[in-house]
Amino acid sequence: MVNPDIRHKDSAQRCDQQLYELILANLYSGVLVILPEGVSCLVNQSFCDLFDLNISPAACVGKTSAEILELILGKYQNPAMQLQRIKDIVTVGAPVRGEEVQMRDGKTFLRDFIPMMLDGQTGGRIWHHTDITAQREAERRTHSLLSEKEMLIRTLALKNDELTSLAATDSLTGLHNRQQFEVSFASVAERFNQFDEALSIILVDLDHFKKINDVFGHQAGDTVLRHVARLIRNATRASDMVFRWGGEEFVVLTQHTNLQQCMVLAEHLRAAICAEALVPVGIVTASFGVAELKKGESVESWFRRCDIALYRAKAEGRNQVFAG
Repeated sequence: MVNPDIRHKDSAQRCDQQLYELILANLYSGVLVILPEGVSCLVNQSFCDLFDLNISPAACVGKTSAEILELILGKYQNPAMQLQRIKDIVTVGAPVRGEEVQMRDGKTFLRDFIPMMLDGQTGGRIWHHTDITAQREAERRTHSLLSEKEMLIRTLALKNDELTSLAATDSLTGLHNRQQFEVSFASVAERFNQFDEALSIILVDLDHFKKINDVFGHQAGDTVLRHVARLIRNATRASDMVFRWGGEEFVVLTQHTNLQQCMVLAEHLRAAICAEALVPVGIVTASFGVAELKKGESVESWFRRCDIALYRAKAEGRNQVFAG
């Protein structure tokens, strides 16, 4: 009579074996186990599917590692390199985790090598492969979307900078416009009040500009405005700010410059403007008003003094510089 304990033990072992085989068969990853003798003792269906083998897992069992290698080697993108890598892994005998390998069909596998140790001795080798192609493709798409998003953000930032520049720039001359003067003056005035630095302004008004437009046309007038704007910009320092005030008027905001120094600059500008004849209008002249900002003075008062000086230059025969 069979001992009930033995019968129960055999039943439990069969149950464990069936459960083990069921788990192995349903693993998404491919598993290959090689015995110390170099013979395969376990292969699951996923291994055969991953490597597109036309044989069953049972048919793989009992094959030597060399025979298994012959079946799968051609599936790699670079068979020669993978052959050497597999030999190196087996020779070293250390665990390998998460090694990416590229397959001939474009897929990406994650390969693990796990040496089995039994009583301090090598009990075999486990090769574990997982197809991570979909994961890597999703990561590439995500990276691509992020790159596109970053590029879009940079493009929008550049466009915003362009729009900001356009809003602050006179389209004809490329100089700062009148609206930008308020922004620029606010920062300059803060330094003026904090450090008591000299700050002066030049008002420039082209003489007989209406006549230029009437006689030679507005295109010639635009040419004159661009020419004068370029002369003023080239003749001033980088710290000086040049604005087109409107029509034929320009403003030069000069930092660290007192009245006497600004008068010298204005005279230099006056001489430069009338130094050469322009086709077809001929010699162009301009009148100048100059004023230094006084401590505690309002912008309105400052401009009024400069404007009065400009009108004096006009009244005294034009093509002159007067201080206010």
